[in-house]
Order: sequence, then structure tokens, then C-alpha cells
Amino acid sequence: MSNKNVDQLANTINLIMRIPEGDALVQLLGSGEEKNNIDAVKYWLEIQKDLLDIEIADYRVQQLISRLQDKLEDFSLFIGQ
Repeated sequence: MSNKNVDQLANTINLIMRIPEGDALVQLLGSGEEKNNIDAVKYWLEIQKDLLDIEIADYRVQQLISRLQDKLEDFSLFIGQ
């Protein structure tokens, strides 16, 4: 998947999930070097190689959103304790 496609997919996921501006997700999803949440989502997408090559775009987006929601829920459970 090209960088342009990853950018478009990250923008789609950000719109669907209403991810806020800022940099709160950099430490959770990124490598720590990203500037903001969208860059962190892009980094996270790049490591989801098994889903990035799926042909059916709707399925790919649904699966990626499900994975991202699970990761964010796991993190919120961790900090809520």
C-alpha cells in the first residue's frame, strides 16, 4: 500500500472515529516521534500489514477500526485502574 493510500486511510479512520486533534495518541499508537494523533494513526496503520493488503476497502476499514478501538479500550482500562 502506498504512502498516499495510508494517508487516505488514516484520514478516513480519523473521520469515522472522530479522533481529536493533539498528540495524546503518539505514545499509545506511535513510535514516540510522531507530531500528532494523525501521524500516530498513520504509524499504527503501517504496522497492520496483514490488513493493509486486503482488496475489499470496506472490510479493511471495519477491521482496522475494530483493532484500533480494542487497543484504545485496553489502554483506557489500564489507566482507569
